[in-house]
Amino acid sequence: ALDDARQGDWCDSKCELDLPPELIFEANGTVDEALLAFVQRAVQTGVVAILGADWSRVADAVDSELRRLNVSLPLMSSGSTTGSFDSAATHPNFLRTVYSDSDGVRALLADLVARQGAAENNTNDTGSLAVIASREPYGTGCANNAKDAVSWGGPKVIAEATFESGENVSAIRSHVREVIEQARSLRQSQPMVLVCA
Repeated sequence: ALDDARQGDWCDSKCELDLPPELIFEANGTVDEALLAFVQRAVQTGVVAILGADWSRVADAVDSELRRLNVSLPLMSSGSTTGSFDSAATHPNFLRTVYSDSDGVRALLADLVARQGAAENNTNDTGSLAVIASREPYGTGCANNAKDAVSWGGPKVIAEATFESGENVSAIRSHVREVIEQARSLRQSQPMVLVCA
């Protein structure tokens, strides 16, 4: 990103990043011992904040490691959107510059309900929802936001299935078929399906 900024000639020398290599880490969405070791090294070095952790699962792991180390460092993310970070009471040191999935899921479901109502010529029915979610912060946060939808007049979750991130495609397709059949058995029409992955 710094190389791109320099080539664009819009930041002159203000875009210099002068950090020792041991304080730069690219997780690429992977949570492993190397990530936790980086957090420990950064704390030991005396950093004043951690920037990045753009994947929700990475931000969750970094936040958990900082709490385990009993360190109050700001963790700033421009990409972690999971609704599980919405509460400043439970994540007081987490800052983000992007929307929360809580807002995104609500907008998406409101649109789906409106489209379904228009298609069925029934704008009073909020419909039913089948949710398939990955078992990681983004997926579970999205599924929890979907379950909360009924509180604001959104669809009711009547079937749910989860899967491990990285699970093979045929297994995920099987989960999808199962949850749709489960939802159909509870409601005689096709449910809306939300995949949180």
